[in-house]
Order: sequence, then structure tokens, then C-alpha cells
Amino acid sequence: MRLPFHLLELKPGDHPWRKAWCSALAIGIPALLALALHQPGGILFATLGGMYATLVDFGGTFRYRLTTQLAGAVLIFGCGAFGLYLGHHATWILPLLALLTFAIGWTDGNDTALEIIFRLAALILLVCAYTPGLPLPLLPYVLVGFLIGQIVVGVDSLIWKNEGDHRGLKRGMLRIMAGRNAGWLHALCFMVTCTAALWIALVLGFQRPAWLTAVTLFVLRPDGADSLRRLLQYAVGTLVGVPLAWLVVRFSHEPVHLLAWVLVFAFLRPLGMARNYWAHAAAITAMVMILLDIAWLPNGGDLSLLRIRLVDVLVGSAIALAGLMVFNTAARRHLFGHIQEDRS
Repeated sequence: MRLPFHLLELKPGDHPWRKAWCSALAIGIPALLALALHQPGGILFATLGGMYATLVDFGGTFRYRLTTQLAGAVLIFGCGAFGLYLGHHATWILPLLALLTFAIGWTDGNDTALEIIFRLAALILLVCAYTPGLPLPLLPYVLVGFLIGQIVVGVDSLIWKNEGDHRGLKRGMLRIMAGRNAGWLHALCFMVTCTAALWIALVLGFQRPAWLTAVTLFVLRPDGADSLRRLLQYAVGTLVGVPLAWLVVRFSHEPVHLLAWVLVFAFLRPLGMARNYWAHAAAITAMVMILLDIAWLPNGGDLSLLRIRLVDVLVGSAIALAGLMVFNTAARRHLFGHIQEDRS
């Protein structure tokens, strides 16, 4: 079977320089503020808030951008708080995740912003539920990063008015209320695969169950061929991003040096998204792993997290592929069709 290297080719097109600068500023300004306050852990939380502002930004007027991000932030913070509560009642997490992921899969295809917000909310719920010793006093830094990110996005929207066709979440919600959905089979695939990923992570004693489940949350789509393509690109991006993070933290644990690389990868992430999803995954993986190293800096860094991330993504990718092969007829035909073409 020929390897699908064509799926990793960089697409031609214009570079979204504005989004790249917005990403760097929305992440860099709150990170520098936390660094000035001598809060290594605060850098991680502040940058996550700023990163959200650029991840959930689909253009349009400032009003549409702000209402979309505020609605998403309320849902995500609510799921985070609920995740902290569920951390003490772990038996409820699997059935709750099953219901939540079935709903997410059912509503797929109505609005890109809704899809990302729902998936981020599910991920944050799991992260908060399965992260022991989460430093709650540092959580206000998330709000700081979020507010700075909104300012950056707001300035961008005032300079380039009405750019983009996003019209807020209302249109997507109306489609859902009108009965438009991705179908029960995709919803079942999404539910079973995501829940199975978390169950396997718990049974096998994975240190970061949410990381393994995140793979299934973000690669599965109603389109089978698109899911397979995204799965490959996500895995390759992680395999590229983890060594990049290792190269950075291998030679320096100085917060200033690490933060400089975080800004570089924050700048590159939107550029990578425009050219190929694997480049986006590589940039965001390297950036998050370096941020985790900054947060663990008082203990001398934690290179073992890089190995954990690699294993989680590989196992999660295998689970996602199995789910597609069982439930998604289009994905199964697409993959087996290419195998048969290579043999003939």
C-alpha cells in the first residue's frame, strides 16, 4: 500500500498574517504579564485564555466575534467547574461523556464555531476531572488571557471591519432547532469511540486520560474521508510537534527562552492551519508541551510528558480509526478502496 504523502502536502494560497499576529499577541501579552509576576503556572493558564480567543475566531464583525466567544467561554467554564465536581464522583463521568458526545455528534455539520466550542467544552470537562492537584488559585489568569485576547481580536475587527462571513452562533442553533443533524450513526460513532477511548485510558492506567480522548474528540467528523485525512494529519502533526518541543526544552529551561519559542509557535499556528492541518497540529502541540514545561519548571521540567503525549496520540489514533472502520461506511469504503487500487 502506498503511503498517502499527498495528504501532507502544503496547500498553495495566501498566508493569514493578521491571524498569525493576533495569535502571537493574544498569547504573548498575557504570558509576559504572568512572567513579570513570577508565576510560571500562571503563564500556562494565561496563554490558554489567549489561545481560545484566536482558536474560536472566524471573522465577521466585532459583535459576532464577541458574542460567539462569550457564549463559548460560559459553556467551557461551566464544563470545567462541573469537571472539578465530577473528579470526586468518577463513576458518573463515563455515562455523562456518552450522553455529551452523542449530542455533539448529532449536532455536527451545522456551524464550525459550535463544533469547536462543544469539543473544547468536553475536553475541558475531562481535563478538570482527571488532573489531580489543579492549581485553582491560578485560574484567574485564564480570564486575564481571555480578556487580552478579546482586546486583540476587537482591535483587529475594528481595523478590518466586516471581514469574513461568520454571523454568530444563532444560525447554527436555528439549524439544530429545525432538526438538521448529522444522523444517528455518526452520533453513535462519536459517542462509542470517545467513551471507549476514555474507558481504555482508565483501565490501562494512562496518566492523562483526557489527552488520549482528545484525539477522538477532534478528528471524527460525519465525512468519512475527511475524518481519515484529519486523523492522519493530526497524528503526523503530533509526531512532528513533540520532537520540536523536546529540542527546545532539551537545551534550556529558562522561562524567557521557552516563552520566546511559545510566541514563535503561536505565530506559526494560523499559518499552518491555512496550509495543512498537520502543520497546525505540530505548532499547537509544540507550544502546549513547552507551556507545560514552563509550568513544571520549579521541578526542573518534565520531559516524560513528551513521551506520554506521543503514546496517548498513537493509542487515541488507533481507537479513532477502529471507530471509523466499525461505524462509518464511507470511511471504510474509502480506505479499503485505496488499498485495492494499490494492489491492482
